Amino acid sequence: MDREKDLLSSLNKAIDLLDVFENGEPFMSLDSLSAATGFPKPTVFRIAQTFISRGLMVQDSRTKKYGLGFGLMKYSRIITSNTNLIAMCEPLMRQGSDQRVGNLICARQCWV
Repeated sequence: MDREKDLLSSLNKAIDLLDVFENGEPFMSLDSLSAATGFPKPTVFRIAQTFISRGLMVQDSRTKKYGLGFGLMKYSRIITSNTNLIAMCEPLMRQGSDQRVGNLICARQCWV
């Protein structure tokens, strides 16, 4: 089966827009987001406005730059609360221990 035909291109673009923030830049202008994704500014604007309406992105009222919203954290919380983190980390920690890479810590951050 051809996986490409099963993908929704608009959703892929939306996720690509979120991925731009992996660079560590907390807020970016519409021009910067458009350049980073290669998408036209109207497309970036519409995706960003949709994310803002759902709390997944924010726009600084002073600079008009866009950033990630706290609404994304609920997805992280769902995953971490339903995952046995220790079981997932154990093989990696054993490998690191076998290679004597130093102190290894597996921790889970809880949001209240």
